[in-house]
Amino acid sequence: MTYEAPKFRLSPALSTPELLNDGDVQLKNRTFLIDSREAYFPDRLNPEVNPDLPKIFHLDQAKSDSAALIKATRALIDTHLPIYGSLVIRGLPLEGQDHGNSDAQKDSSFSELLQQLGYQLTRYVGGVTQREQSGFMVYPASGEDPRVCMDLHQDNTYWPKPPQQLFFYYEHPAEIGGLNPLLDMREYLSKIPSDIAAKFESLGVRYENYYPDQSQDSRFVPWQKSFETEDRSLVEENLKQGGFEFTWEPDASGETYSLRKWNVLSPFKQHPITSEKLWVNMIVANHASYFHDHPSYPELSDIPYTVEGERGIDYPFNIKYGNGESVPYDVIQTLRRLAWETARSFKAEAGDLLVVDNYRCQHGRLGYEPPRKFWVGISLG
Repeated sequence: MTYEAPKFRLSPALSTPELLNDGDVQLKNRTFLIDSREAYFPDRLNPEVNPDLPKIFHLDQAKSDSAALIKATRALIDTHLPIYGSLVIRGLPLEGQDHGNSDAQKDSSFSELLQQLGYQLTRYVGGVTQREQSGFMVYPASGEDPRVCMDLHQDNTYWPKPPQQLFFYYEHPAEIGGLNPLLDMREYLSKIPSDIAAKFESLGVRYENYYPDQSQDSRFVPWQKSFETEDRSLVEENLKQGGFEFTWEPDASGETYSLRKWNVLSPFKQHPITSEKLWVNMIVANHASYFHDHPSYPELSDIPYTVEGERGIDYPFNIKYGNGESVPYDVIQTLRRLAWETARSFKAEAGDLLVVDNYRCQHGRLGYEPPRKFWVGISLG
């Protein structure tokens, strides 16, 4: 039998009724969205932002030969992702990742698809949120409280080599909330004041993390969960390989230890395919102000973030200039405002595969009401 390669077509215009009108998405005064009560914060997502973010494709022949399907999907991603920064592929014959069992199937279709596409998948280790692997190199998109809204960000920019592609599978989108805004880094960088960008480029970005021992504080991720081990020597080996500095801090008994790690990197990176210089960092999303509107830190909810306010608080993460100098909060707010003013979103459908170029595009999350099944795979290229 002769098989034809699957064909893809562009989706209808994004103004069709079943798709999202960004102008209807409220941002101002949104619960657990940091700074949304501040005067500078935009009221809503901007419907005038690039309509090709993301570019949506439909798969016409979902039952085509498996090898041809994989080949066509890989070609689609490799051809169009560097152009648009993010793609949605609809019609892939995915059956789900979580089959409702406490012990998720090891080789379900999303993880199989990622393996067959041939990208360099990697583990999510040493991150700032807790994720437990489900299938080969597949994780829940985030273990954060579903009510929380996440600032726009790129994943793991504190790694020496950040992920190149992110694969998000919407097995079951949330019926209420849960939108994933996207931000084109070319457009965003063009709006960042030159003096802000220049100072970060001159001094670098210092990423700081604090991980409590799992016996001390369960509000955020302990080091045992983040590094998937209880062996401190394995953690140290991982940190040294990643170029991090670190220190262990014993509690009063001297029996358990908390971990602090930090490193300094440029806010810019060269795109591995296009070679363009792009703003690739987590300056806003990893800033400690995030915890001043977070349900796990109610004691900070009525305390506006200030540089002085960070003293004596063990924030799970924070951003400073590379020389250790605190970043003025008005700089963070300027970057945050420009990001939300320039972002847009789309309404996901069950079965959608969202592919994000982690250099070209930031992603975020608005809070949602469960249930939701949303998975991510991380690729280095």
